[in-house]
Amino acid sequence: MHTSTNSEFMFLIVGYDWDKDLSSDEARAALERMMTWFDGLLKQGVATGGSPLARHGKIVAGKNGSMVADGPFAEAKEVVGGYISVQASDLAAATAIAQQCPLLEYGLTLDVRAMVDECAISRRLREQAELAPA
Repeated sequence: MHTSTNSEFMFLIVGYDWDKDLSSDEARAALERMMTWFDGLLKQGVATGGSPLARHGKIVAGKNGSMVADGPFAEAKEVVGGYISVQASDLAAATAIAQQCPLLEYGLTLDVRAMVDECAISRRLREQAELAPA
């Protein structure tokens, strides 16, 4: 159950074609199991949201975003296909939740990450500034 002592984690859903070797009926049944699992997490207050992502978008890079390309690239094996945000006491608990995902058996991968208040670079720069002589 969602409590104030929990931290927020993001499950990045990696992979699009997990169903390629399944019949339509098998894929439909797997998706139903996935939605039942996700809906259960929502009802328990464990999941706070989630969504599939469109297969195509844009990749922006370079100074001032000067490089814009179609993406993600079709040959990329680790394309993020969606996300689920969850509340858990720690990384081990979040990982245990992710391990229950019904689509793992079909080759889908969940990248479990803690959502943090400060990026690592900001933290490093702040710590360096605090250590610098005045």
